[in-house]
Order: sequence, then C-alpha cells, then structure tokens
Amino acid sequence: MQNRSSSYVLGVLTAVMVMVLFQFLYGNKIQKKRLKTLCFVVLVLVLLLFLFRDNFRSIMDIFLLKIGGQGVSGSTRSAVAALHFRVFLENFLFGVGFGTLRSADLITGWLAQGGIIGISLYLGAVGSLCIRLLRQGTTEAKDLVIMIVSYNVIMMISVPEFMQIHIWVYYAMGQFLIIQNHKKGMRRTI
Repeated sequence: MQNRSSSYVLGVLTAVMVMVLFQFLYGNKIQKKRLKTLCFVVLVLVLLLFLFRDNFRSIMDIFLLKIGGQGVSGSTRSAVAALHFRVFLENFLFGVGFGTLRSADLITGWLAQGGIIGISLYLGAVGSLCIRLLRQGTTEAKDLVIMIVSYNVIMMISVPEFMQIHIWVYYAMGQFLIIQNHKKGMRRTI
C-alpha cells in the first residue's frame, strides 16, 4: 500500500464487512470452506498488523487525515463536496444536469447533478439488482453483490471512476445471472 490509497482501504473494509454480514444472514448456506478462508485471512491480517504495527499506525494516521479532509487532496475534496451540497440544496429535485460539475465524490456530485430523483433512480436500480441476486442464493450471485456494493461505496465517498467499464460489467453479469436463473426455472415448470 505504498500509494496510501484511502479508496483501497475502504474497498477492502467494505468487502469484509459485507462478507461478515452475509455470514450472519446466510450462515448455514455459506460453504464451510469459505468461512475457513475468511477466518484464515482475518488471522493473517491480525498477525501482519501485530508484526508491522508501527507501519500500520502511520498508514492509519495518513488515512484518517485524508478522510478528515486534511492535506491537499482531502481539503480540495472537502471544498468541492461542500460546493456540490450547496448546489444540491438549491436544486433539490432534479439537480443541475449531468456533466455540469466536476465530481470529487459520487454522492455529492450526483446529488448536485441529478438531484434526489436522479440518485434515487440509480440507487433503486442497483438495490433492485442486488436484491434479485441475493434471492438466487448462489455463491456467484452473493460474490457479485459484494463487488457491486464495495465498488459503489468506494465511488460514493472517493473520487468516482463511474465511466470505467468494470462496474458496468458487474451490472451486466448480475442481469445475466438473473436471466439464466429465470430460464432454468421456466424449463423446470414446463
């Protein structure tokens, strides 16, 4: 983690939290192998944190300073986020239109550009996709939900790269899994 990326740390923490949440919600359905792997990874991380606690402490100090808005990157992001929030409050329902502002984080950028209606439509579509995937109960669907949730959390509070292809590939994979499951269900009922 030489580049001191707060987005990387946030993504890993989000993925781990979602996996732990899935373990509580779907504990009896998750394979024991995955639970053992997760426990092993957590054990290795704890061991590494203990062995390199001084390095970890300095990385966490830098991470907390960045998240707190200190430093060049953080102070710029904080100022842009405050501006976007003011624009959002003035244009609450529909925003000022996409492409009119340079984003420093997705949530305030989209609130300002698309208003409450725009961000609600996006979050509703992503939430609906995740719910339909979770209803399938497959490991692939759950893993895909972890990727979608982690990436969206990173985009919402750090510099968004929404036009990169992988988030759209995740959404397409989700739709593909849902369609495939639907086709299998139709074959069984005929």
